[in-house]
Amino acid sequence: VLYQTFSDNLKKVFFIDNETGSQINIKDETGKSRDLNQVKFVYFSALNPFNKNQTATFRIYEVSNDLSNKLYKTYPGQLLFESSSFELQDGYVAVTISNLPVDISASEESVLWTVEYDGLDNIEKFGLLGVSSKQSVNTNRSWEKVNYTNYSSWQRLDDKLETFEFVSILTAIDNIPELSIDDKLIIENDPVIVDFRNGPGNTLDWIGIYNKNAFPESEAPLAWKYVSDLANNLEEESKFSDGRISFTQKFLPKSYNVIYFKNDSFDELARKEITITKRTIDTTPINNATLITVKEEYSFEDEVQINFINAEKIENGIIEIFDISVSELSEENSVDWKYLNNSKTNKRNLNEGVVTFNSLKPGDYNAVMREEGNYSVLAKINFKIKKQSAENWTIMIYGHADHNLTPAMIEDLLEMEQSGSDANLNILAQIDIDTNNRATKLWELKHGVGPEYFDGVTRFRIGNDIDNNPLSFNSKILQRFPESLGMDDPKQLEDFINWCVTDYPADNYGLILWNHGAQFAGYGGDSNNGTLKNYDGLNTKQIRNAILNTEFTKNENKFDFISFDTCLMGGIEVIYDFHDLCDVFFACPELDYGDGWDYDNAFNLLRSNPNINILEFAQKEVEIWSKHHSNLSMDKTHKVHAAYNMDKFEEFINVFGNFSKELMNYSKLEEGITPKLRAESIHYSIVSRSNAKSQTYFIDLGYFANKFLQEDPIPGN
Repeated sequence: VLYQTFSDNLKKVFFIDNETGSQINIKDETGKSRDLNQVKFVYFSALNPFNKNQTATFRIYEVSNDLSNKLYKTYPGQLLFESSSFELQDGYVAVTISNLPVDISASEESVLWTVEYDGLDNIEKFGLLGVSSKQSVNTNRSWEKVNYTNYSSWQRLDDKLETFEFVSILTAIDNIPELSIDDKLIIENDPVIVDFRNGPGNTLDWIGIYNKNAFPESEAPLAWKYVSDLANNLEEESKFSDGRISFTQKFLPKSYNVIYFKNDSFDELARKEITITKRTIDTTPINNATLITVKEEYSFEDEVQINFINAEKIENGIIEIFDISVSELSEENSVDWKYLNNSKTNKRNLNEGVVTFNSLKPGDYNAVMREEGNYSVLAKINFKIKKQSAENWTIMIYGHADHNLTPAMIEDLLEMEQSGSDANLNILAQIDIDTNNRATKLWELKHGVGPEYFDGVTRFRIGNDIDNNPLSFNSKILQRFPESLGMDDPKQLEDFINWCVTDYPADNYGLILWNHGAQFAGYGGDSNNGTLKNYDGLNTKQIRNAILNTEFTKNENKFDFISFDTCLMGGIEVIYDFHDLCDVFFACPELDYGDGWDYDNAFNLLRSNPNINILEFAQKEVEIWSKHHSNLSMDKTHKVHAAYNMDKFEEFINVFGNFSKELMNYSKLEEGITPKLRAESIHYSIVSRSNAKSQTYFIDLGYFANKFLQEDPIPGN
């Protein structure tokens, strides 16, 4: 227990008007930093039952020693945590908030927790349960955030005659001090960068580097620094529990121990072994030109740097990457290439420099220097990309857009880049567009890439918006296939899934099928760059079989979610084919009137919460989708998007089967009113408002069933 309100006084409700809360003491004499685990408090509300959307938000602030504030020695400072808004209930309610992402350093003495309500009308009341005393129950104070026209200000809520605090219990988990050092190989003469976490926070805590077998008490360190060294660039000198130290001394290639000590002593907090490797240079240059790699082995996310020297006599020099198994060098066998000026344009002769490559797949490679138009090797060096370790999420987008939806595809790719992939999220896309679509003619001007960039079928690991321009597309092509392969072929879907799982393994997988959708009539349609007027698409049985044929499902795996980013694929006939292939199924029972998934916010949710529960993600994705579809007229009245929990499928399908049989029997009765009830149900596939009363092939099952209950067509049954 980090803090608990203790008082013999009677507890009572303090009604509040603004964001309000209590500053509480949390100092721990053990010198350990902690993770805040749980907070409990009690509120009372008197709500108007005819009012809706009454909510509250919980926040935690650090408390600063604000010398500029003349009224108080301490003052609410930086926001540390803000909860999602939660719905208020009538009466006394105990609230528990768990798993708060708040680190409390060992030097932290107090924090402020607050609650702010929203949506109450002028007859409703909200207050926090508290205790008061003429003798202080809390050495700190309670605060209120008062809002003025152009600013807001914290003000003390209690006074000199009476102090009070709001009832709360806070629990925390002790953190263990730890060191982490860049897991990439450290090359001789490179700086050694050490990250430390969860330390006591003392100014004189220190980190030393020792020979592997040295005893710290009897041998001086090869290098050392206090954690409060100015190189940390920390904002406040009092907080040294977490930070980064850089050692620039030159260490010989061998193993060392990096040790974290407490408060200018030899009391060890943590240690980490490192190995420094020898810098590798190709010793057999041709024509005196030489290639140098900073490392022999790179991690998956690393940028590969190829240094070159003595290249002044090479005309229009190129550095090109080949798989190490390739014996005949040619354009067809090339993985990637650049001129010596590190670009694919503006060729120019240079004596020395650096060429960089990104997004190389795991494997062994040769980097080759040659002249343009000539495959004679002038210099060569090999390197390796390590296989990627499993990440939290791999999301696969089967971007089947070779038809009139081509313009929408680039818009969604731009949305995806607003999140981008990172260490916990792979966003993988296989894209086929109609390069002859008229809308693509302005892409080069608007988005920095012309339609020819997507020629054929292309695969991407979606990167970040590196130029801070949400209209430009920056992601690099990883693979390209001929247009003739066609994404209406289920084998292409199967191969795409296999590639994603093999090259980008993860703990969780999502599959998004992007295209037109027509419920049981099928999905897709590949126009082969606008040359085909009729195309078959894929039916759900073909999609199901393609997924079942992958190594992923053969190994008894299933997707965390499968989604159709399309129209009309949220019906029972579709869901049935996917019920055992995923935990959650996303789709629209109604037409999607244009905007599709909100890839920016949905993927950023996964990126910032990679361990989110799939059902929580499902709920939030539907909320994100709904907000994304708030502008178009038809969206305001007809949008429908749903997440289906497949754990409920067996129970549902049994009930639905019985319902269907009873309905068939009832429909044979002469006095039956099935056609009337069906006509009066909610219909889907409504193209425009003028068709809103038209009957279609698709109706809302729940609404239809409820009509039977209301009409009571068979009295006594």
